[in-house]
Amino acid sequence: MDTEKKSLLRKKTLLSKKKLKAHKEDSEERGIVYMSYIPPCLKANKVRTLLTAHGAEILRIYLAPEDPALAKRRRQAGGKRGKRFVEGWIEFANKRDAKNLSRVLNGQNMGGKHFAKHKYDLWSLKYLKGFKWDHLTEEIAYQNAVRDQKMAVELRNAKKERDFYLSRVDKAHAIDAMEARKAKREGAEEEEEEEGRPGGGEEETAGGGPKKKQRVERHFRQRKDMIIDVDQDDGVSLGKDVLSSIFGGGS
Repeated sequence: MDTEKKSLLRKKTLLSKKKLKAHKEDSEERGIVYMSYIPPCLKANKVRTLLTAHGAEILRIYLAPEDPALAKRRRQAGGKRGKRFVEGWIEFANKRDAKNLSRVLNGQNMGGKHFAKHKYDLWSLKYLKGFKWDHLTEEIAYQNAVRDQKMAVELRNAKKERDFYLSRVDKAHAIDAMEARKAKREGAEEEEEEEGRPGGGEEETAGGGPKKKQRVERHFRQRKDMIIDVDQDDGVSLGKDVLSSIFGGGS
């Protein structure tokens, strides 16, 4: 493992000042051309072939793909199922060639063989002064980061909505279970009352259907009130009923 790390460190050697200067001069000589319209089914290899036919040296080409949602709608509407691009950037080794070609070819037919698919499509080129390939990569990285952040926010919101919905469903299930238990308990109490009623059992009405259950009212015997006579001269005297209950009938 240590030997692998050492070998990787050896490979990542820093460039000398001379090489850095040469690389900077080389990047300053390059030019970027913006292609605002990409015909259907036109890919980077075909763009390179068409432009190199005019004697220019092409270093890199980047074509931005179509938005996936738009592509899906296009296919559902019956459009072509091939991959499409909406715009592109072309890096020339010499910015003088980039300026000349963008000025001469802009608005002209792409050309090619007689039966070529893109023979009558038009170029839409514009030279970007002071624009470098690093600017494009930074912009792409920024757009990707923004897209990822938006997707994370949407996923977080969707998760919150899902959790809220599931919590409401669980609460509804709990309420239904409570009502079912309550109904079962009330039914059991009614059955016990029916069994305890004299001559229990269901009574039938004249029509043959079961008679509606009547509410049972229970009456409990109450004790008589205690009467206490208060005499100012003799003090407190108990009532006859109290004395009779204490001494067995005699007062």
